[in-house]
Amino acid sequence: MTSTGSASIPAERFVALVGLLNREARLLERLIFKLTETELLVAAGESRFMGLILDEVDDVSSDLGGIEVARSMLVADLADALGLDDDVSLQELIAYAPSDTSPLLIELRDRLSAAADELARVAASGSGTTEAQLERVNGTLARLEAHSIGGDRYNEFGGQAAHDPVPTTFDQPA
Repeated sequence: MTSTGSASIPAERFVALVGLLNREARLLERLIFKLTETELLVAAGESRFMGLILDEVDDVSSDLGGIEVARSMLVADLADALGLDDDVSLQELIAYAPSDTSPLLIELRDRLSAAADELARVAASGSGTTEAQLERVNGTLARLEAHSIGGDRYNEFGGQAAHDPVPTTFDQPA
């Protein structure tokens, strides 16, 4: 033990915390992957897969919620056994961890911190990509309306009516 007073805390509780934090880090990395995948699908215009990817994001988020509850309960148990507040930080718990477990907790703390930073970055860039894609779709719709597609382009027999002889590409900016 690295601190006095922690001798009564079974090492298994800290090992369980390592396991939960490792699982949480893996789920965060999976969520980052899924959000990056979503961003790439949006950028490629592959909206047909959005339902599937959103289901996968929901699944990972749900799993993360379960891990967070288990972690909160375990941390509260550890804090109580150590005589600390329930909102104890991981850094504070590391000071009480057995010497063979504390390096793992430090590594996981750094890994979780990096994952949280990357998640924020991916979420921010993903919303920008989605907004840009939406603007592109809105621009295309506006150009379609401006050129009266569907209204006077076809005659009453379904054939092509007279049209503007200048070809127009609707998915390119004007």
